[in-house]
Amino acid sequence: MIIKGQRFDLLNRKQVVDLEVEKPENIPEGILQIMVIPFEFSNKVPKNWMPTDAITGVSITKLAINRFRVIVDMVAIPSFIHTLTTIIHAEKTGMMRVNIQNVGNIFFRVNNALFDLKEYANGRAIVAFCMYRRDLTWRFRAIGETYQNGLEDIYQQYDIPVHLAPHQRKDI
Repeated sequence: MIIKGQRFDLLNRKQVVDLEVEKPENIPEGILQIMVIPFEFSNKVPKNWMPTDAITGVSITKLAINRFRVIVDMVAIPSFIHTLTTIIHAEKTGMMRVNIQNVGNIFFRVNNALFDLKEYANGRAIVAFCMYRRDLTWRFRAIGETYQNGLEDIYQQYDIPVHLAPHQRKDI
C-alpha cells in the first residue's frame, strides 16, 4: 500500500502505472479525465510547450472500461523535463462539473503497490502523483492533493497559463 507523500525510486526503464476507477452509472462517460503535465527544473511548464505537443516518452492508454495505463519511458523523456505530474479531473467543456468524491473509488498501481485516492478525492481535481528526476534516478511521489475549483486552481498554483491547458488527457 502506498501512502500520501511516500516516495521511492523507479528502477524500470519503462514505468507502468495502472489506473482503475469504480465509476457509478449516474456519472456520464467522459466526465472524468486523466492528464500528464511536464515541468522543467524551474517547476514551470516548458516555454515552448503547447497543448498540441505530445510529451515524448509518455503514453496514456485505455485498457478497458474504467481502466487506464500510463507508460513513461524514462530514457525517452527530454532532459529539460524534470517532473511529470499526473492529474485526474472532473471537468469537460459542455458537461456538468462533478466532485471527484461522487465519481467512485480511484486507485493507482505502481510496482505492484496500490495508492487509493478515495480519501483525498473531495474536489473537482486531484494531483494524484508525480515522477521526477533526482540526479540520475527517476522517483515516484504519491501526492493526493485535491483542488475544490478543479483545473483553474491547479493552473493558478503551478503557474500554467489557462490557454496552455494540457492536451494529453484521456476520458475515463
